[in-house]
Amino acid sequence: MNATSKALGLIFGAYLLTGCATTPAVDADGAFTELPEPLVGLAAPYQNLNKVRLDPNDSCFWYMHNGPV
Repeated sequence: MNATSKALGLIFGAYLLTGCATTPAVDADGAFTELPEPLVGLAAPYQNLNKVRLDPNDSCFWYMHNGPV
C-alpha cells in the first residue's frame, strides 16, 4: 500500500465518520427535546431540565430556574 492510497483511505474514513455526528433535536423555543446523557448525570436532582438550551455564544448549557437562588 503506497502513501497515496493510505492518505485517500484516511480522508475517506474521516468523511464517513462525519455522518455519525448528529444535531440534537430542539423544540420551537430552542430547548433540547432529548438531553445528552452526560448533562443529565451532572445536573442536580432539583434542577428543571425541561427547557435546557445550549448558548452558542459561550457553549454553556442553560436551563430554566424558578424560585430563590
